Amino acid sequence: MRNIISVSIAAVCTLIAGCSTQGSRINPLGTPKFVPQSDPGAYIETGIGENPSPALGIFLQWYVTAGAAGYNVYRSDTTDNSGNPLNFRLVTSVPLGDTTAIDVYQLTTGVKYFYALRAYASDQSLSDWSDTADISLLQRPTQISPVNGNSVDSDNVTLEWTDPTLGGWTVVRVADITASQTVWVYAFSNYYSNGSIPYNKDGNARQSLTSGHEYQWRVDRFDLGTDHQSKSAWSTFTVN
Repeated sequence: MRNIISVSIAAVCTLIAGCSTQGSRINPLGTPKFVPQSDPGAYIETGIGENPSPALGIFLQWYVTAGAAGYNVYRSDTTDNSGNPLNFRLVTSVPLGDTTAIDVYQLTTGVKYFYALRAYASDQSLSDWSDTADISLLQRPTQISPVNGNSVDSDNVTLEWTDPTLGGWTVVRVADITASQTVWVYAFSNYYSNGSIPYNKDGNARQSLTSGHEYQWRVDRFDLGTDHQSKSAWSTFTVN
């Protein structure tokens, strides 16, 4: 793990014209901007979110920045008395061509994390600071059935899970691995520790489950109007 570099956005000085030894840049270095977080029930997910893998991770996404040779990603978990983040620390550098990152460094549920970006040019000069993105991870739901590649009947698929965090909204996602597409997203208010719903409960699935196909599913938790969220890891099953 690289050395972590502490910085403070409030303490960053803006370069005045003529003070750089590099002279005027032909292609000015733009300021990075995060992609907004999609609605919890969207079929295409964008922006900040928990990474749905066994290990805790936070997924980040931003737009291409003019003049960038790469991007530095910074994180903070402390704020001043007004709630403004302090002491951003470099967690990773991303080369040109990538506009996403997954932070897996010492994450904990219940902590609010703030992220910021700076693009860097080929001469290693840095852009202005980006906007910030933030997230607080809830405890994760756990799937009960189907799991671990279980085989199920196409006309009798019920998804079951436990949820240690009561209240808020639950989103169930099912994706057809064989066809490489999300086939059902179902969002609903949930105030129970145990969840159980049949596939296509609302009749809005994009397709019926297909015999011989492999699927994956997961459960997401959101407290709407806040930055609180959690996503289980994907679990797989096949259809008879």
